[in-house]
Amino acid sequence: MDAKWTNWAIDLTWSQIDSHFDRDDPKTWVGEIEDDCRSATLAKRRGRLKFKDNVFRHPELIRMMYGNGPVMSAVRSLIGERCVGRHATRGLYPIFPTPQSSDTIKGGMDAHPFQVNAVLYLDDVAEDGGAFSVWEGSHYIMAKAFAGRASYKLLDNVEALRLEAEARCRHVMLPGPRGTLVLWHHRLLHTPTTNRTDKIRYALLADYYRDDWLDQVDEPHTDNFWEGWPLSATPSSGHAYEPEALGLTASPAKRTRRNKELEQASVSI
Repeated sequence: MDAKWTNWAIDLTWSQIDSHFDRDDPKTWVGEIEDDCRSATLAKRRGRLKFKDNVFRHPELIRMMYGNGPVMSAVRSLIGERCVGRHATRGLYPIFPTPQSSDTIKGGMDAHPFQVNAVLYLDDVAEDGGAFSVWEGSHYIMAKAFAGRASYKLLDNVEALRLEAEARCRHVMLPGPRGTLVLWHHRLLHTPTTNRTDKIRYALLADYYRDDWLDQVDEPHTDNFWEGWPLSATPSSGHAYEPEALGLTASPAKRTRRNKELEQASVSI
């Protein structure tokens, strides 16, 4: 992606940030800050900000994600030609450095309709610089947190399933240079990592789904996880990854803690 567009999007991000934060002086990047969700200190929010209300319908952001031929081609290779552009992106998601934050990372799920989400890095992102991350294979587990294949309301079992997925699945961080596009499946457990560098992570997010996706809200999950996806027509359409046995991907200390949490949550593995 041309640097003029990523730089423009970074400038747009700064147009939304509280004026007492000086872009050229990292010493001012402390204390209370407001985004479109709440007002809180950077420390409390682990440096993560979300700007939607004033920017998510900006025509240039829409063009970057839905009018971009290579982006749309990549998404359509996953969910088909019936994927159409939308009238809004998810917004701009900067992550400020908070190297003092806890090492604990908790995965999350989204409660709105989409099939694929795109995270576009507007600048270089290091592994410890707020990179997006997923739990490999967790979509086979977390699908059970939704009543239907296209439903987007979380069920009460989501926390128990999160603990199971974090214990059984490998946590994968996804760094990349400016212009990197991360595409991830809507049932993957995911989170941005803590930014422990000295620079801000800048990203633009957008959702994609087929024009008939919402018609499938009440359809039950089937044994063919990839039914309706172009992937289902390929020879490798089976499970590309099976979640590993409990504890195989965790350190001994984390394994003990997770096993205890799973036991308390009455999770059946």
